[in-house]
Amino acid sequence: LFSYLAQHNQLIANYYFVRKKYQAAVDRHLRVATLYRDTKEAADSLYRAAQIELLFLKHETMAANLLNQLINEYPDDPN
Repeated sequence: LFSYLAQHNQLIANYYFVRKKYQAAVDRHLRVATLYRDTKEAADSLYRAAQIELLFLKHETMAANLLNQLINEYPDDPN
């Protein structure tokens, strides 16, 4: 159930991303990482949020913080 809810929120994040609402996409990905932290989608959402922060919002420090969080919380994740 939680994995399904996480995937649903990732679809919403993608909706925002496609429409160039980058901050809304990041916020939705961070919601997944927070609410569904025990799902495989949580690590993926942290990675995607970091990518958007770096490449589209140009927030290098925030992107680095998210990547550090990803490494610390999900050390075995392939992202």
